[in-house]
Formats: sequence, structure tokens, C-alpha cells
Amino acid sequence: MGFFDAWRLWSDLPPSAAIDGTGLALKWGSGLGVRLQQGQAFLVRADLAFSPDARPLGAYATAGQLF
Repeated sequence: MGFFDAWRLWSDLPPSAAIDGTGLALKWGSGLGVRLQQGQAFLVRADLAFSPDARPLGAYATAGQLF
């Protein structure tokens, strides 16, 4: 499964142009994920994500129940 996400961030006071950006200053990321389900309530999730504002890739894995 592929995904794409875009969002806006604001730093704490005082404002920081390097973090807040200018104009819309949207941050974005995209990646691929896999979900493995066991029974009705157990799920293992793994995602590999890329964002130009992050160090090259992010990897995330969790195990838990569906919601």
C-alpha cells in the first residue's frame, strides 16, 4: 500500500523561519507500507517513508489491534 501525507508545522515561540517556512510552507512525505492481520483483532504494521525534510528514510513498525 502506498501513502502520501502533507501538513503544516509551526515552531514554538519565537518563530523560526527555518522551521516554519514561508507562505503555505507545507511539509510532505510519501512511502510504502504493509499490514499483516492475524484473526479479527491483531495487526502488524510496517512503513518505509521518505520526506525531503528528514534524513533519508524513516522506518516504522508496530504491533497492535485494529481500530
